[in-house]
Formats: sequence, C-alpha cells, structure tokens
Amino acid sequence: MKSKNNYNSKKNKDHCSSSKEIRSYEKNNSSKSQNNDEVGNRKNNINRNKQYSTNENNIKDNLDNGKIYFEHIDERAEEIKNDNKAEINNDNEEEINNDNEAENNNSQNNASVPNRDELFSQLGTLNLSIDTLYIIILATLLNLYYLYSLRAGVSDQLFNTNESEKFINTKNFPRITNAMFLYATGIFLDINYRGLEEAKRASKETNDKRAVVRAWKSFLSSLLVFIATTISRDNLEV
Repeated sequence: MKSKNNYNSKKNKDHCSSSKEIRSYEKNNSSKSQNNDEVGNRKNNINRNKQYSTNENNIKDNLDNGKIYFEHIDERAEEIKNDNKAEINNDNEEEINNDNEAENNNSQNNASVPNRDELFSQLGTLNLSIDTLYIIILATLLNLYYLYSLRAGVSDQLFNTNESEKFINTKNFPRITNAMFLYATGIFLDINYRGLEEAKRASKETNDKRAVVRAWKSFLSSLLVFIATTISRDNLEV
C-alpha cells in the first residue's frame, strides 16, 4: 500500500508539473500572441497613418493642382476677354476709319461734282467761247478775202488784167477785223479772269496750287494778246 501511494503521489506531482508547464506554455503563447497582436496593430496603425498622410498629401496635391488649374483657367479667360476687347476695339476703329473714309469720299465726290448752277455757268462759258471763236474765224476769213483783193489789184497793175473787179470794196476790212479781234480777245480775257478767281476759291478747299498757276498763265497770255490787239487796232496795213 505504501508503494501504491508513492506512485500516486509521484503521479500527481508529475501531473501538476506538467499542468504547470502547460499553463506556462499557454501563458507564454498568449503573451506572444498578445505581443504579436500589438505589433500587428502597431503596424496597421503605422500603415493607416502612412495611408492617411498619403491620402492627405494626395488630396492637398489635388487641391493645389485644382487651384492651379482654376487659376490657369481664370488667366486664360482673362486673356480671351482681353483679346475680345482688343478685337472689338479694332473692329470699332476699322468701322470708324471706314466711316471717315466714306465721309471723305462723299465730301470729295460732292466737291468734285458741281451743282446745277455751276453746270449752267460752265455751259454759258463754253457757249460764249464757241461764239467768240466764230467771230475770230469770221475775222480771219475777212482778212483772207482782203488779202486776195490786194493780190488781184497788184496783178492787174503787173499784167494789165481786171481781176480786182471780181472783189467788193475791202477798204474798211482791216478796221472791221481789228475790232472783231479786239472784242474776241476781250471776251477770252474776261473768261480767263473768271477762271482765275474760281481757281483761287477752289484752292482754299483743295489746296491745289497747280490749278491756280495754270489759271494765272491763261489770264496773263490773254491779257498780253488783248494789249497787242489794242495797240495794233489802228494799223490798217497787212
């Protein structure tokens, strides 16, 4: 009986020691698992913090990019607005220039196109010039007839002919033709004088000095012819 009790007590001791070992092992395992869980949680927290910081940086970058993008859009919109304003100003300037050119062209056309009274005045001047030329042509023909009669008288004296009898009396022809020439040169002098006055008035608006110079030349030439005709009025010789 004593041996059997010893065996049981030994068995109980072994069982207790084994249970203690099991408990210590479980305790170690539980502590290790707790440590592993804590390490895992720390890693997860670190990863979460990294991910959060990464997301925060991404969000910040996106916001900055969006801000830059919107700033770029605003700058582009401002540039487009300025370009549109410049185009509108250019269009307005072109329209103003076109209107000014049209007004200038209309004023020039109106200035170049005479009115009805001026046309009647020009028509009267032209008719007077034509009538004066007829007078000059008639005076020239009378002078020619007068010369033919003189030649016939000289031929009669040389060749004892009677050709001078075919002509009328041309004794007063030189006086008549001189008066006609004097009248014609006076008419042209008056026409050129009025042309000079009109050229002076027109030059004040158009600043065309060449027209004034031409009018002066015409007036001076007609004046000299009139003076020469007046001087030779009493000269009845050919």
